[in-house]
Amino acid sequence: MEIIHATSMVHISVRKWGGTVKANDTDYTANADENAKLPPEALVKRGSKQVCPTDLLTPFDTFRKKCERICLSTGFRECGMFLVPDAHLDDITDQLNALQPEWDALLETFWQTLEPRVREWIAQNAEYAHILKHHFDTARIAKSFSFDVKVIKGTPMAGFEDFEDRAADQVLHEVGQLCKAQVKSLRDRKHGISGEDLRSKLDPMITKLAALAFSNGRMNKVLGEFRVLRDALPTGSDKVEMSSTEVSITRSFLNACGDEDQLEDILDGRYDVGAMLNALETVPAVRAQHHNSNRRVVLF
Repeated sequence: MEIIHATSMVHISVRKWGGTVKANDTDYTANADENAKLPPEALVKRGSKQVCPTDLLTPFDTFRKKCERICLSTGFRECGMFLVPDAHLDDITDQLNALQPEWDALLETFWQTLEPRVREWIAQNAEYAHILKHHFDTARIAKSFSFDVKVIKGTPMAGFEDFEDRAADQVLHEVGQLCKAQVKSLRDRKHGISGEDLRSKLDPMITKLAALAFSNGRMNKVLGEFRVLRDALPTGSDKVEMSSTEVSITRSFLNACGDEDQLEDILDGRYDVGAMLNALETVPAVRAQHHNSNRRVVLF
């Protein structure tokens, strides 16, 4: 129960206009031109029609994801909100509140570009202009936008205290998603990477686990493995090749954390970073590859 008592729920509300209005029966039929086609689903769906380009609203989705990333840096998803450690709560809320000017700027840009972008969009879909032309109720649209942050402190009711294992599962799942993203980043990289940059690939997962592990054995086990690997990687700006053992073992471990079965191997001790490093020390070719007096390498 430590995790529930040492965390608070952060609720982020980022609402936007959907860019649609109610569709009329006539919108589902072709116009008077005998060669006209029925409107595509991208413009008219069951019960609604799109009256502005969707990319005009994309920045608000990007803003919402930015807010979520801030909460997920040290928290995790729960009940449609984010459970954030109390020790990090002030920092998280400060970061979220600091986004208010960015939200205001997004709204200002939206209102400045709405009409010209809609005219341009209708011109691009001239065949369906009779469907897309619409008088905008700006007051109603304005009410569709809002950005708000609330913090909630709660205690489970009697009989519903069994939360620790489920919370650990969720945190480890989110850590696994971060690992997959870092693996893709390493896989897509064409040139060498500095030791310090390679170490930094582990930082988001270490930060999250360190904030949320508390006394949970499963999360602390994974956190410990991350720290062993990070401490073993080289520091400084000297680059290692993407085919190097340092990068290979980092990718291997991140892949394991992102795979449900291999994660269980880590938790059960069957996949042990320290043991793997010690085993590699016995391979002369590998040991020679990393024997370089100009940089700190303790990997092998």
